[in-house]
Amino acid sequence: MTEFFQALAVFVVSAAVVYPLMLKAEELGLVDVPNARKVHKGAVPVVGGIAIVLGVSAGMIAFGYAWELFWLGVCSYLLMFCGMLDDKLNIRVAYRLLTQIMVALILFLSTGTELTTVGSIWPGTHSNLGELSLPFTVFCIIGVINAINMIDGIDGLSGSLIFITLAFISSLMASSAEVAMMHFVMAAVAGFLLYNLRLTRDRALVFMGDAGSTVLGLWVAYMLIQGSQGEAASFSPVSAAWFLGVPLLDATSVIIKRAILRRPLFGADKGHLHHYLLECGFSVNQVLVRLCALQLAMCSLGYWVSFHTAFEPLAFWGFVVVVGVTVAATIKQQRESVVEKELQGSSVAH
Repeated sequence: MTEFFQALAVFVVSAAVVYPLMLKAEELGLVDVPNARKVHKGAVPVVGGIAIVLGVSAGMIAFGYAWELFWLGVCSYLLMFCGMLDDKLNIRVAYRLLTQIMVALILFLSTGTELTTVGSIWPGTHSNLGELSLPFTVFCIIGVINAINMIDGIDGLSGSLIFITLAFISSLMASSAEVAMMHFVMAAVAGFLLYNLRLTRDRALVFMGDAGSTVLGLWVAYMLIQGSQGEAASFSPVSAAWFLGVPLLDATSVIIKRAILRRPLFGADKGHLHHYLLECGFSVNQVLVRLCALQLAMCSLGYWVSFHTAFEPLAFWGFVVVVGVTVAATIKQQRESVVEKELQGSSVAH
C-alpha cells in the first residue's frame, strides 16, 4: 500500500508539472510543428518527457531510492538535455549517437550493467557473449533507446507501450530500487498521458519529445538487462525481446526495410507500423488500441516463456519470423501505395 501512495504522489507531480512547462514551451523553443511526415495539426509543446523525468526524479529522491541508482540518474539527465537540444535545434544524428554511446559506457563501467548472455537460441545450448559483452551491451542500450524514440509517432503510443512493458517486467522482479523506479515511471507516464491521449479531444495537448523518449528507452534497456542477466535473473534474454515487443518489432523491421530499399538507415520516413495502419484507414485511436493489444500479446508470451524456458529457442526464432512477416507486409503496402499515387497522378494529368 505504501508503494501505491508513493507512485500516486509521482503521478500527481508529473501531471502537475506538465502544465507550467507547456506555458514555457514556446519561449524555450520546445514546440513541434507539423510537416509531411508528422500526422498532428498545429504547433504542440514537446515538454511531456521533461515532466516525466522530473516526476520520477522527485519520487526517487523523496522516497530514498536515488543514491542506489545514482549513475542511472546521471545518464538520464545527460540524455534528457541532449534530447532537449534535439527538440529545439534538430541536432545531427552523430551527436545524438555519441551521447548515447557515452551513456551506455557510463552504465557499463559504473553500475555493471552488462549483457553476458543472449540465452538459449538453439536447443540445448546457452549462448554466452564473452569478450563481445561490452560492444553488445552498448549496441543493445543504443538500440532500445532508438526503438522507443522511433515508435513515438502518434498520440499516446510510446507512453502506453512502455507502461505495458514495465508492468510485466516489474511483476517478475523482486522488490528493489529498480522495481520502485519502474512503478514511479509508470505513474509519471500515466500523468503525462492525461495530456497526450486523445480521450475527449481531437489532438494531444503535449508531446513527449526526444528528451522523454530517449530517457524512457534508457530506463527500459536498463531494467531489461538487470532482469535478464546473472544467476538471479528474473526472466530470460529471449523473454526480454518479447517484453520490448512492438518497439523492437517496429525498429528492427524499419531498419531491415530501409536496407532492402536502399534508403538511409537513420533517415525519417513514414514506414513505421503506426504509419502502415494509418494508411490502412484506421484512426489514431484505433491504431493505438491495436498496437497496445499487440504489445499485451507479445508481453504475455514473454511472461509465459519466463516460466517455460525449454521454449526459448522457439520463442527466439518465432520473433525472427514475426519481423520477417512485418517487413514483407509493410514493403508490399508501401509499393502498392506508391503505385496508387502514380495512377492517381496520371489520371489527373489526363
